[in-house]
Amino acid sequence: MSAGTSYEFIVRALNIQGWGQFSNAMIIVAAEVPTQPDPPRTEIFNQFVYIMWDEPYDNSAPIDIYEIYIQNSAGMFAKDLTYCNGGDSVVIANLRCEIPMSVLRNAPYSLPFNTVV
Repeated sequence: MSAGTSYEFIVRALNIQGWGQFSNAMIIVAAEVPTQPDPPRTEIFNQFVYIMWDEPYDNSAPIDIYEIYIQNSAGMFAKDLTYCNGGDSVVIANLRCEIPMSVLRNAPYSLPFNTVV
């Protein structure tokens, strides 16, 4: 098998009565889940916080979505699908999202000034 290649399989069975019908086709891609990404980095640019990461090894299949969670003031993690939607093609291509600091200072994050993101 070659990594990233699609393979199609069908099967049928034989007994004393003869051959049965073929199964429906099954297609698999010779790939595995992506590797764990390194921790993200942050940078302040004007009134935005950039959350950036390096693309992990895709294990022979393109990465379709990232799940991006931001820790709030209570230590819990939440998603922001408006500014950091890991399924957005621009976010995937740029390996970063840009979230306004004002969003991080309000619920559900409620991060005080000078808090590490």
